[in-house]
Amino acid sequence: GNTPLHLAVLHLGSEMNPSEQTQAIICIEILLEKGAGWSIRNRNKLTPIHLASLIGNSNGLKSIINFAYQSFRSLRMVGMASLSTNCR
Repeated sequence: GNTPLHLAVLHLGSEMNPSEQTQAIICIEILLEKGAGWSIRNRNKLTPIHLASLIGNSNGLKSIINFAYQSFRSLRMVGMASLSTNCR
C-alpha cells in the first residue's frame, strides 16, 4: 500500500485552491521532517517522487527533492567533520 507520504503527494495532485495547496505542502514537509521515507516504494514499486512526477505534482516533487538534497548534504558534512577529526 501507500505510506502517508504517498497519500499526501497524491492528495496534492488533486484540484485544490492555493490555501489547500500550501497546507498540503506543509503536510509533506512535516512528514519528511518526522522521518517519512521518501524512497519507500508502494506495492506498485513507486516512490513518492515517482508519484509526484507521474501526476505532475511539481510542488510535492520540489519539497521531496529539496529534503533529500538537504539530508544528503547534512550526511556529507557530518562525514567530512568525522574524517577531519579522525585524521588529526
